[in-house]
Amino acid sequence: MAAEPDHSGAIGHGAGILALLGDHERAREWASRASLLEPDNIQLQSNLVCAWAISGDAQAALDVLERIAPKMSPELLVWMENDNDLDSLRPLPRFSQIMLAARAHLRDQASPTAK
Repeated sequence: MAAEPDHSGAIGHGAGILALLGDHERAREWASRASLLEPDNIQLQSNLVCAWAISGDAQAALDVLERIAPKMSPELLVWMENDNDLDSLRPLPRFSQIMLAARAHLRDQASPTAK
């Protein structure tokens, strides 16, 4: 961080670590910063979803998850469906809706009749 203060990957991982350590406010700040640095980096954004979920900011986690869901690879989708970091989101109807829409999107892309 000292050498590259705008290294989004380091900031994103730091956000996750801060969340796991219970420093939720700082984790949310770091996640917001990393998200602004690379809004189109799907892997980074998926890590930030975890940081926000652990930090108790379900709204931010779901907003980002909804935005990246159509761009997720099948492997990342399976990861997000099973990642324990997202357990706080699973009971929420919006989480289920996002995951169903992401699955449908991947199915449509794999279909020979997909446009």
